[in-house]
Amino acid sequence: MLRLHEPLGFIIIRIKFCMMGRTAHAVFGSRSIAVKHDASLSLKHTKCGWGFQGYLAWLFLLLLLVAPTAQAQFFATCRSGCEAELDASIRAHEEHTERMSHKLVTGWYRQGALPKGFKPINHADVLHGLTHLGSRRAAVLFQAYQDNRFCSWLITPHAPLKAHVSQVSSGDLRRLQPQLIQALGAEALARSRAPQRKLDRRGPSRSGESGEFQKPDLVQSSRLATVLHDTAEVLLPQPIVSALRDAEIDTLIVVPVFETGTVPFAALPVDSQHALIDIASVVIAPGLFIFRETPLSARKSFPGAIVVGNPLGWVDPDWEFRPLTGAQSEAETVAKLVDSTPLTQHAASKRKVLERIKGQPETTLIYLATHGIADDTNPLDAGFLLLSDGRWTAREIAKAPISNSRPLVVLSACQTGLGKNFDVGTIGLARAWHQAGAANVVMSLWNVSDINTSRLMGSFILHAHTLPPDKALQNAMRELRSEMPNPLYWASFAVFGLPEL
Repeated sequence: MLRLHEPLGFIIIRIKFCMMGRTAHAVFGSRSIAVKHDASLSLKHTKCGWGFQGYLAWLFLLLLLVAPTAQAQFFATCRSGCEAELDASIRAHEEHTERMSHKLVTGWYRQGALPKGFKPINHADVLHGLTHLGSRRAAVLFQAYQDNRFCSWLITPHAPLKAHVSQVSSGDLRRLQPQLIQALGAEALARSRAPQRKLDRRGPSRSGESGEFQKPDLVQSSRLATVLHDTAEVLLPQPIVSALRDAEIDTLIVVPVFETGTVPFAALPVDSQHALIDIASVVIAPGLFIFRETPLSARKSFPGAIVVGNPLGWVDPDWEFRPLTGAQSEAETVAKLVDSTPLTQHAASKRKVLERIKGQPETTLIYLATHGIADDTNPLDAGFLLLSDGRWTAREIAKAPISNSRPLVVLSACQTGLGKNFDVGTIGLARAWHQAGAANVVMSLWNVSDINTSRLMGSFILHAHTLPPDKALQNAMRELRSEMPNPLYWASFAVFGLPEL
């Protein structure tokens, strides 16, 4: 309620704060819960009144409002694509990644000055890091956006720096991923896997395994080809492709900007007959900081592997989860390949997984075939993997005690590569596992097919006994593609991390 005897400016401020109060939870995410759930400070109960506790609540919001926010965006430099612009954009990217990483650990995006010990990586450091990847012919695809200009740089020790600048609006850039997902038909796929919100009964009909594979008609195929081509023109332009081929690059490390880390790069065409998967494996990098790390040697065996599939027993308050018969057989097959006893159904609990991690000297593989939920508003607390004793949230996962083992983590579930998108990548389940200490994370880019995921992942684990994860996934994708050319079925996973030797 307004008081008309107050100064006009003060009334305006109060109106603004009342409007803020109605959207505080959306703006501040999970951190607003502490205010919302405390009746004494509740936005609902104060009703923009002027009690002492109300003043405290609005003062808190005012402090957040006036806190420095200028550094909450990735201010890239993209005009001509010169090397100086690359160095400036790398520095800005590193600073923003540091702030985003702080949010993953604490829940708060770091504002103000960065820690004194922070030293951003530079172009020369990236080149030096690439030389440590052994016999690989690796390159980094680094991209930045500024004022309707999109810069792509191909960084590799095997060829001179290659740059390309294109004109594209930020809206068109952000629409690339959803347009591609729609053209693929991923939203209608995997009815046996996709969970449904209990408050929304209008979800897709559940018909077992029917609809797992439907041959697309000519119109759908033409539409998909067009969208793949248009996406590649922006994210993988021909000058970059030509440089990849000329330098005989066999490993492409993509540093995401906006939602590009959730695009199936492996499926992007490089010419009329071939996709990127035909010339290189793909790794999505959590940031350029990975080049401060020494690359690990790929494992050829997986002692202490933990394999989980088809958890049963948890009744979720918000979601309805159906049993995953394909995930059950998938976990049993994978467990045999790595000589492990799978945790399935009621035994597939978070408690038992943590007991195994803590009770053995090393955990080399964590394989989770279950339901996954991504959340683009509150990725740490509302994004989770389903286990038989409840949700395993991204916030909890980020603290899992795996840093000494550096395992390969396979998230054979829906949406595990998705989450809340920032200018320099996505916070979600995959990044949480990397934060905990995973060497590499195999993540999904959309709601995946139950049957085809089982086939793809079985082949992946077989190849992982002789190849690094990205190469193992590349081979598994090629094999499934020979039977099912539509990338909807074979391009649904990506490796998140740093290539191994």
